Amino acid sequence: MNKTNLVFTLLAALTLTACGGGSTSDTAAPSKLASYVGNWKSDCDFDIVYSVNMRENTAVRDSVIYTYKKEHYRDESCAGAIIATETVNAEVTVIHTGTADASVVFTEGAPGVMTRIDLVTLSLPAYTVTVSGPHVTFSTLEGQPAWCVKFYPGELCRSYSPSGPAESDFTGGMHVSGNKMYMLGPNGATYIAQAFSRV
Repeated sequence: MNKTNLVFTLLAALTLTACGGGSTSDTAAPSKLASYVGNWKSDCDFDIVYSVNMRENTAVRDSVIYTYKKEHYRDESCAGAIIATETVNAEVTVIHTGTADASVVFTEGAPGVMTRIDLVTLSLPAYTVTVSGPHVTFSTLEGQPAWCVKFYPGELCRSYSPSGPAESDFTGGMHVSGNKMYMLGPNGATYIAQAFSRV
C-alpha cells in the first residue's frame, strides 16, 4: 500500500445547555473528524480512481475508520469500463492529533498554499489485497507479482503486493472544504494533497 495514498476536518464545539434550577450539563463535542465521515471518490489519477468509505470510530475519541479500493480504467481519463478493482481486506484507523497551519500543494507543479489542516496518525493491521475483474489474469512483472488484462491491441500489467505487514504511527494530514476532501502526505516542509469528492 502506498502510504502517500492514505489519509481527513475539524468539527469541534462544546455546547453548554442550561437546565432547570440554574445548573448546566455538557453536550459532548462532536468528533473532530466528523466532517470526513461518508463516501468519497478521488479525481482520476492516470487511470485510477480511489473510493473511500469512512465511518466514525466509536471505540476511540476523535477517530475514524476507513476502507478503500482502487478502480483501474483502460482509458487514462478514467472513462469507459473498469477493467480491474483492487480491494484491501483491512481497515485503516485515523486518529486526530491536532491542527496546524501548513503549506499544502493542491495542484501538481503549483506553489504551496498556507492552509489550516487536521494532523492525524494512521495505522493498518496486516492485510491482503484482492484483484478482481472479468478478464484479470495473474503473472509476474520484473520479478514481482502482477495482474494483467488483455485487450485489443495489447495488454496492461501492473505489479502489486498481494499482502502486507501491519503499519502504524504514519503521520499525515487531512483537510475538507465544501464537498472536497484532501488526504495530505508529508513531503519535507510541505504536504502533497490528493483530492476526493463526496458522493
